[in-house]
Amino acid sequence: MLGLEFNERGLKLTPALPMAEYEFKSALVGVRKTKSGYSGWYAPAAAGEWELEITLSAAERARVTGVKVNGVAQDLTAGAIRVKGESRVGKALRWELSWG
Repeated sequence: MLGLEFNERGLKLTPALPMAEYEFKSALVGVRKTKSGYSGWYAPAAAGEWELEITLSAAERARVTGVKVNGVAQDLTAGAIRVKGESRVGKALRWELSWG
């Protein structure tokens, strides 16, 4: 129900848990949903630049007002949210989607 799909470029995420708030943690990936939006991390074993694609329901997507990767604001795209960021060994790519 977290809708995780890994590929050579990074991660596709389609969260669909029917809960107002939740958190999932593993050594590789983390996802958190709160009243403020979504956040998480991606920590592959190899350092590199990774692509993160997040597909939300139409209702949730309409609420998104901002996206950050590693603390830096990114441009929002129509439809699925696609961003890029770097990770290093021991330092995950971190992302955040905020609600309006």
